[in-house]
Amino acid sequence: MKKLMSLVIFITISVSSANAQKIKITPEKRAAHITKELQKTLNLSAPQTKQVSAIFLKRAIRVDSLLNNPSSIAKRNRLAQRDIILTARKGVMAVLNDTQKRQFMAWEKNNKERRMQLKATKDAKSKGFLPGLN
Repeated sequence: MKKLMSLVIFITISVSSANAQKIKITPEKRAAHITKELQKTLNLSAPQTKQVSAIFLKRAIRVDSLLNNPSSIAKRNRLAQRDIILTARKGVMAVLNDTQKRQFMAWEKNNKERRMQLKATKDAKSKGFLPGLN
């Protein structure tokens, strides 16, 4: 019985510590992932890909810096992050042609909807509203 109890405690501690360790994705990897996805979705040329990659790398680095060194005022943090994202969006839009701009806006809309669904599912799961997902 003691061995079983020790095993249960060990597994619980192992699972807890594994969940506590978040995998940190570097800004370079985030920028590369978004660039690759946009290259495929928007059919970017080589020069466009380089420009978009540089824009998203700068964005990822700035957001990462903001998250690692937040202001004590939450609203200021949100506004700064929004400014970073909008600046990057303007830069990307300047690089794209009209067809690509429409495709980019559709891509953004789909991503926003997907994030909202994930957030709703996560919120419902944490509140216990989705049976079987707890």
